[in-house]
Amino acid sequence: MTDADYEKRIKDAAENIPVPKSLEPQQVETRLKQTTVKPRRPRGRRAAWAAAACLFLILAAGTGTALHFSMRDSGTSIAVPEKNVQKQEETAMDRSAYTTTYKEVSRQINACNKTRLYEKDKENVYESYNSSSGTKKASGMQMGEATNAAESEQDIAASGGSATEDFSDTDTQVDGVMEGDIVKTDGQHIFALKNTLTGYAVAIYQVDGPEVTKLTNVKVKNGTCREMYIENSRLILISSDWETANSSKNSPRSKLDDEAIVDMSYAGTGSVSIYLYDISDPSSPKEQGHLTQDGLFATSRLTDGCLYTFTNYQTYETDCDPEKPKRFVPCLNGEVIAEDHIILMDKKRTNSYMVMTSLSLDKPEDFADHIAALGGSEVYYMSNENIYMVKENWDDTYDSCRSTISKYSYKDGLFDFTASAEIRGNIEDSYYMHEYEGNFIFVYTRYKKNGSTTNGLGIMNKKLELQGELSGLGNDEEIYSSYYIENMAYFVTYRETDPVFAVDISNPKKPKLMSELKLPGFSSYLHSFGEGLLLGVGEGEKRNVKLSLFSIEDTKDVTQIAKQELAQETYSIAGENHRAVFVDEERSLVGLSIASWHGKNRYFVYEYKDGKFHPVLSRTLESDRIEDIRGLRIGEYFYLVDVEQGVKVYDINTWKKAD
Repeated sequence: MTDADYEKRIKDAAENIPVPKSLEPQQVETRLKQTTVKPRRPRGRRAAWAAAACLFLILAAGTGTALHFSMRDSGTSIAVPEKNVQKQEETAMDRSAYTTTYKEVSRQINACNKTRLYEKDKENVYESYNSSSGTKKASGMQMGEATNAAESEQDIAASGGSATEDFSDTDTQVDGVMEGDIVKTDGQHIFALKNTLTGYAVAIYQVDGPEVTKLTNVKVKNGTCREMYIENSRLILISSDWETANSSKNSPRSKLDDEAIVDMSYAGTGSVSIYLYDISDPSSPKEQGHLTQDGLFATSRLTDGCLYTFTNYQTYETDCDPEKPKRFVPCLNGEVIAEDHIILMDKKRTNSYMVMTSLSLDKPEDFADHIAALGGSEVYYMSNENIYMVKENWDDTYDSCRSTISKYSYKDGLFDFTASAEIRGNIEDSYYMHEYEGNFIFVYTRYKKNGSTTNGLGIMNKKLELQGELSGLGNDEEIYSSYYIENMAYFVTYRETDPVFAVDISNPKKPKLMSELKLPGFSSYLHSFGEGLLLGVGEGEKRNVKLSLFSIEDTKDVTQIAKQELAQETYSIAGENHRAVFVDEERSLVGLSIASWHGKNRYFVYEYKDGKFHPVLSRTLESDRIEDIRGLRIGEYFYLVDVEQGVKVYDINTWKKAD
């Protein structure tokens, strides 16, 4: 059967599907008249996709799974037997209690794809792919301490420089869980990932105080390089390739007959390549390993010597044969994922997987562990012990949303499924989630039938059973940022004012609203800024970048103690990508690049001193892409890195140019 035959068959079936009453022209017109236009959000992520999905995706009832479900007040949970995980070997887990079969997977995918409107789904896949930037919009974040140790004396001598452990690192959500970025440092070198005329490359610079020397470029072999890490004299690159999984001669799918695939170029089956380099001699990096993982890149983390990579894989195969799993099951290093590593997360028909892998940097020849969860995932949060994944489940009228939360524990690169639950509402961002004293805390938005919204905070125990909830916060407003400090949760909603909510989460059964501060504008980025202080970066009343500093010493009375308004019609990506912001709490410094609609882009560093923000550095940027700019500190020098233009150095004691 050809692609055209598949398309015609699906379209013919779709013509007989009745239009929901809520989507009739008169109903749509009525709802539009009731809708209030909201201010521009700098961080919109899935609204367009969800709107299209509600119009064109027909959701069908499930056909059963290999898992046992039990209904609770907090939603649907997967009950895992106590014997669920036993070690078979040091590198393998017994997942028989919750894994599924190729037969069940094929049934779910066939049922899903045969009822979908094929052409519109292709558009959704393109939109998903084009919006996948490898960076998460940031709502709140915690400053991660520098975790990279200095190289050994022998390595330092070989590279011809002097290293320091006193340097800033990429801003992270969880201390000890590193996040990838386009600029990294080990205290002795700066690594900058850039897009050149011939593809992506990493420029390696040796730095010694004010002196910066370019050593070499590491060229990425193919694809779009998303991010990188530096760990223990290793450079790790993560690159996305849309075509590799479908057209590469090394791919198992390239060996299948044409009839086996329903236009797989639209199917979201791109792949991710992970490259590892030995940079003991930074002037001459040596490739150590190359692994591939099917799916579009979602995010990654690195902790305790293991790299964790997450991708989303989607297939449009409509005639899945359990005997030929390579047609509809993702692959790792060209080999199809086995049944005992596949989990079916819920009863909803689906054609997408969440694929997660772990890679020990000490054994880069193969993945340490992996899981493919049919049902997919959209938002990821990783604590020091657990991984939480969230998938939205909209109804066909886009009136309400439920979210499935899945929890996995991890240790030494091995995964263990723990629990799953469904909640009413939407957890839109990874920074809306937190783990405190073993409990899972999240802020959510709930949608009502009349088009209005409300927000709240929920607390679940280790089994993802709801313990306590605080609802009805910021009605008809949207959550813009969130931040957690010990037993306190802070989050910002916005419509006409900027409420900053402070919630005490120390009692999981009774979260308590302590304070609500209302200000004009909004903060799309929150960050601790020293003892008793919370920094906010957002938008002011004149569509300009605004810095706000809040005193949180008195949890019952959060107050704004300082603010800095930048010029009108300016914009920052702080709310979209927290990694682009430089924060030095010890020195009370914050740095960020600013785009201007009426002039040159600039990079600012502000120092908070004597109750005010003082600009200590202001430099015009040569680049039009503020997302390519990073600031970092090594010792007593500040390095302004433009991945396209190079590195500029400033003495932080005088803030004069030093190079």
